[in-house]
Amino acid sequence: MGETMDTYSKMKYVLYRLAELPTDQQAVYLRRLPKGESLWVSERARLDDPQALRYSVQDLFPSVWWGDLQIASDGSLIAGIYPGIRMKEDGSPEQQWGVFFYRSTDDCHSWHVQGRIPYQPDLCADAKGAARSGFSEPAFQILPDGSFLCVMRTTDGFGNGPMYAARSQDSGRTWSKPARIAPSGVLPRLLCLENGVTVLCSGRPGVQLRFSDNVAATRWSKSLELLPYEIGRNETTEQMWRGEVVSCGYTGLLATGPDRFLVIYSDFQHRDEAGEIRKAIKVREVTVVCPSSSP
Repeated sequence: MGETMDTYSKMKYVLYRLAELPTDQQAVYLRRLPKGESLWVSERARLDDPQALRYSVQDLFPSVWWGDLQIASDGSLIAGIYPGIRMKEDGSPEQQWGVFFYRSTDDCHSWHVQGRIPYQPDLCADAKGAARSGFSEPAFQILPDGSFLCVMRTTDGFGNGPMYAARSQDSGRTWSKPARIAPSGVLPRLLCLENGVTVLCSGRPGVQLRFSDNVAATRWSKSLELLPYEIGRNETTEQMWRGEVVSCGYTGLLATGPDRFLVIYSDFQHRDEAGEIRKAIKVREVTVVCPSSSP
């Protein structure tokens, strides 16, 4: 069908039409914990997407379906996943990843394509945007007003790239054009607190928290830096991992109350009791004081 390339390893990915693959390579693989049981059960779910492509690399055929699951207001499940590669209307394959959304109405036994966010870089904000792998590591959240929010990474083998956000008002069928919301960031994480605040966490370089106090999450605070760092050059992957980065940037969020949450992150410059620098995993509780929620 065609080829694309990974910007980190420079390895070629050979593309295939999903519908023409053997059943095993068309599937989505999940694990389920039946009610009242203690053991997880592996399952194979059906994926219905006539335009989807999958890839092989170095004689292996990975089945990658990575992203967040959310429960919609009608009880169906929505998944926002990457890597999303599809066949375009002219019959040629897309070369860059997008984020695809799928819906299940039968408790994850089958998934049907709901919508897509194709890669659309802002070349004014990112001079390397046209050459990047595309969107990756999407954070997907259904907001209190019922709209969908997706925040995506573009950092890749060409160095730090912007984070983008896109929104949907029709349950993920159509999406706004992605807009740059931060100069960099990997593995964005989203959390809606009961007090109406939406939290966005991301990192690399450093670790940042951002907050939105309106229900549609269209306004974001300035970033709150959890770890000090120097900008450095950070032009290539090699330079990024040569000591200029103070954290891997991969974080986690967990609500602990209506106005508070835990943030989990790594600190590469933590000093132990002997004063030696050690990598550490840190957990901090953050309390968010919000005067009022506004539309």
